[in-house]
Amino acid sequence: MELLLKLLENESRRAEDTSADDYCCESPPILPNYSDQEFLKNFRVNKQLFYWLLDKFSRDGFGSKQPQQGGGRKIVLAQKHLLSFLWYIGHGSNTFREVCDKFHISKDSFSKVIERCTSFFRSISVEFISWPNELEAAASKQSFYAKSNIPNIIGCIDVTHITISKPLEQSDSFYNQHRLHSVQLQAICDHNGRFLDVSVGFPGSFSCAEVYRNSLIYDSLPQLCHGVYIVGGNDYPLSSWCITPYENNTRLSEVEKNYNDRLKAVLTLVEDAFQKLRQRFTILRYIRLQKVASVCDLVLACCVLHNLTIGDKFVFGDDEEMELQDGENRAEILEDDLEEDCRHSHRPHVPT
Repeated sequence: MELLLKLLENESRRAEDTSADDYCCESPPILPNYSDQEFLKNFRVNKQLFYWLLDKFSRDGFGSKQPQQGGGRKIVLAQKHLLSFLWYIGHGSNTFREVCDKFHISKDSFSKVIERCTSFFRSISVEFISWPNELEAAASKQSFYAKSNIPNIIGCIDVTHITISKPLEQSDSFYNQHRLHSVQLQAICDHNGRFLDVSVGFPGSFSCAEVYRNSLIYDSLPQLCHGVYIVGGNDYPLSSWCITPYENNTRLSEVEKNYNDRLKAVLTLVEDAFQKLRQRFTILRYIRLQKVASVCDLVLACCVLHNLTIGDKFVFGDDEEMELQDGENRAEILEDDLEEDCRHSHRPHVPT
C-alpha cells in the first residue's frame, strides 16, 4: 500500500510538471507557447538567445538537426541537446537520472550530450570571455572611478571554490580547508560583472596566491594592464598592475581606511558576479562529477553563458532551490549517479 501511494504521488507530480516533455519532442522542434519569463526561469536563457545558440550549435556541427531514419538508436536532436543541458546546469537539485527521465534520454546519450554541449561552449569561450577593447576599457574606468574615486581601474579579481565529488585522481589535493573537495574558479570581471578572464581547475588546497600565479593570464597581466589596474583582495600580491587594500590592522590611518573601503566597494562586483553565476546555474553549488576535466568544461560553459545573459530579466534569488543544502549534505545522493561523469578525454585543466 505504501509503495502504491508513492507511485501515485510520483505520477501526480509528473502530471503537474510543465517540465521539458513539450520542449523536446522528436518531431520538428517547436517550443511551447510559454511566456518569455517562464522560459527564462526554466532554462536560464531567454528565447532569443536560445535560438541563436541553437543555430550556432547546429551550424558548427555539434548536434544533429534531423532524427535518424530506420532502426537503431535515436539521434538526440540539436534542440534537445541544448534544452536538456540548460535544464541540467540550471536545476542543480535534479539528479542525472531525473534529467534523463525528464527529457527521455538514456544515460549514455545524455553523457554525450553534456560532452558535446561543453565542447561547444568551450569553442566559443574565446569570443565571449575576452579582455576589453579600448571603448570597453574606457567605460569600465569611468564606472569604477564613479564607484571608488580611483582612476584607471578596468576590472577586479577574486577566486571562488566550487564543491565537487571526490575526484578519481589526486583527490587529496582537492580537499579544501572546509573539509570538502573543490576546484577553484578565478575570474576577472568588469564593472558590469562580465568575465574578462576565467581560470578553472586548480585544486581546493591551493592558496589564492598559488591560483593567481599559476593561472594562464598571470604572465600576460603586465602587458594587458599597461597604464591600468585590476583590484584584488588582501590575498593578492600588490604589483604595478594589481592594487590591493592595506593590511587590516589597528594602525591604519583614516586615509588608509577610506582607501580600503573604496577598494572593497569595487571588489563587491566580482563577488556579486560569482553569486549570480551560482544562482542562475545551480549545478555549481555541487557538481556531481569525478573527472576534473569534465568539471572544468562544465564550469567554463556556465561562465560563457553568464556573459551572454548579462542584462536579461532573470530574477535572481527567487528560486526554490535556494533552500537546498550544499556540499556534504547533498553528497548522499551520489552513489546512484556516478555514471553521469561524461567520460571526457579532453586535456587536463589542472596545472602540473
